Amino acid sequence: MIRRCAVYIFIISMLTAGTLLQAHTAEASVPTAVSTFNSIGIYWSPTEGSVNVECLVKYRESGAVDWEGGLSLWFDDRDAEYRGSIVDLLPGTSYEIKLELIGPGTIETFQKATWIENFPVAQTIEVPETSGNTLVINQSGTADGYIMYTFGTTGSATIDVMNNFDLNIEINASYIILRGLTLKNAAMHAIKILGDNHDIVIEKCDISGWGRIEYAQDGEIWGNGYDSAIFTGWATNNVERIIIQRNRFHHPRSDTNAWDEIRPDHCAGQTRCHPRGPQIVTLVNSEGNHVIRYNDIYTDDEHYFNDVFGAGDNFSARGFPNRDTDIYGNYIERAWDDAIESEGANENVRIWGNYMDKTNVKIAIAATSIGPLYIWRNIADTSRKNALPQNSDDYDRGPFIKSGGKNGYLGGRTYIFHNTTLQQYPEPGQQYRLGCNGGIAAVEPLYELITRNNILTNIKYWHSAFYDRTDSCTNNWDYDLYNGDIDNNCSENPHQSHGIRLPSWSFPAYDPSNGPGEFALAD
Repeated sequence: MIRRCAVYIFIISMLTAGTLLQAHTAEASVPTAVSTFNSIGIYWSPTEGSVNVECLVKYRESGAVDWEGGLSLWFDDRDAEYRGSIVDLLPGTSYEIKLELIGPGTIETFQKATWIENFPVAQTIEVPETSGNTLVINQSGTADGYIMYTFGTTGSATIDVMNNFDLNIEINASYIILRGLTLKNAAMHAIKILGDNHDIVIEKCDISGWGRIEYAQDGEIWGNGYDSAIFTGWATNNVERIIIQRNRFHHPRSDTNAWDEIRPDHCAGQTRCHPRGPQIVTLVNSEGNHVIRYNDIYTDDEHYFNDVFGAGDNFSARGFPNRDTDIYGNYIERAWDDAIESEGANENVRIWGNYMDKTNVKIAIAATSIGPLYIWRNIADTSRKNALPQNSDDYDRGPFIKSGGKNGYLGGRTYIFHNTTLQQYPEPGQQYRLGCNGGIAAVEPLYELITRNNILTNIKYWHSAFYDRTDSCTNNWDYDLYNGDIDNNCSENPHQSHGIRLPSWSFPAYDPSNGPGEFALAD
């Protein structure tokens, strides 16, 4: 049995050399840090930095006596920088952080606080109980006093534009809070954020019915790509610190085509058709430092999503969500492509504690061009890629992780720890279970991907649990429980020397005494 212990600080090690980043001038620098509610990302470029010099990390709450020990930071030799994240921290808390280079003996100590969860409000604007017009927000608050839009004394505020206007809310301002609003039937996007705005909180809202119907015939109501509940705009590249928390997103106006549904308006004459349709969050090449947490995302079989969270240039040094972002605690279902499309820089991006069901791919990370990216304690449930077969044995399935890079955008380190791919029992009369058919699938060259303590099971034991076309020796997969093949032939770094490969047609058993949503292995 594999012991599934908690891992609270993730550290990065060596990158594959590349041309993506420009080297820094070789001079001493003080560490910098970027916070969220629960995490602190660290950046440091000391003169003595090297792939051969380990950088230790310790941290403690300010005023505490004992240090907590962390894992070592990773040195990226493309830009001569150490990077890494401390996670599972308390909100609104100051931490003392100590970095030490082993060998040179250089020590740097500094303080950094995590974000507070109660934002200061300078002005509250009550939204009418019912409205049929777009709410335009163009007055900014400040860091010391946000402007909050919320319901009044009746306890509810609904903006239903009944498909007469493109947007429910347009935001061209910073330091804004939207709280407890019901948004319905936007002709395009429910919320659109314009300009280089920042520090926007969207919480406890109920959003449905958005998006265009791009093609309607023979009972199909396929939607326009990237019409979203929250959208930043293709020309908006510097949106920063968007907090999306505790909302309900459900039932867009249209549907998304599956990979085997050939849309005449989109992919006529092709043998497969990339999904196109509504999404939840589309932040296009933003500046990053976002938090997306504790949202409920659901719909029905006639109103599927394309991706749920994503957008941006996948093979790039930016993409979605770019950097210093946390995505956690979300319930996500029904996407014909990716539940979470975290592709691009992935520089100190952290994804944990999400439950993903009825999607093709669970987490897409092609590419992770800068890194580090951390993925831990997520649950992957049923997978399905195509819509037309009536029997579940005929469904194509996606992997838990889609990875890899190209066009020079590759080499960023990724850690994948303590995740679980479930395998629900097959439908009556069917043979294959209903979960993912692949653990880590590299659709492009794959470098610097580390796995530990995952349960990665396939519906077919002769398919690949780990797949890497390049046979790169920079990857390191070990201590996992899995039931598929390992397609990587690096003799210098044998994979899963401590892992457990299940016998043919075997699947893990979980301890039911832990209650719903807990998947500790049975003894």
